[in-house]
Amino acid sequence: MAPATAELPGANGRPTRIAIGRFDLQLVVAVALGRTETASLLPPALASLEARDASLLARFVMGLRAAAFQRAAMPLAMDAASGATAARRRQVTAEALTARLGDALNFPDLDEVVRGLGFRNLGDGFRAPVRTRVPTLFISGTLDARTPPANADEVRRGFTDARHLVLDGAGHDDDLWTATPMVGERIAAFVAGRSMGNVTVVTPLLRVPSGPPPGR
Repeated sequence: MAPATAELPGANGRPTRIAIGRFDLQLVVAVALGRTETASLLPPALASLEARDASLLARFVMGLRAAAFQRAAMPLAMDAASGATAARRRQVTAEALTARLGDALNFPDLDEVVRGLGFRNLGDGFRAPVRTRVPTLFISGTLDARTPPANADEVRRGFTDARHLVLDGAGHDDDLWTATPMVGERIAAFVAGRSMGNVTVVTPLLRVPSGPPPGR
């Protein structure tokens, strides 16, 4: 996309001009897809952008830029320690060349985090497949771009007694628990030892705001 600009109220009350580039847009979409409450704002934001109004998108961008300097160390340390195999890194690099969101889902680059903050990558031994007979319930949301259902399917190959609850239309975070009461019911059934197979539950559709975007 060509760079876009928008003016937002600054801290001193004066308008602040915000420049928005390709990576800004990719990162906004990648992050917003993680939760339905933010994903529902994407259609009006992108529609406004097509109409040459980047003000709503600029609010997303400014929020992400501010959050980038307030990242907690623990999640970064966990991700950096988990890392990825050389083969997976090559796959990510190759797919990022043609993916709509580029490499935005992997921001910040964990190799850079390891080098910059001194975290330790635990190596391929840590990433070896888990094999267990312990009954396990995996829960995934189809809109969770960072940890999609395919990730759970790959991990559970070594689980001889695994079930997969897929929430069609759910993202990450609270979506996995509050998207529909059926989530709690399925978890309770699993814990109680009742028989259940792999299940896909359709969650309520995204509630896209009607009318003009906020602030218009």
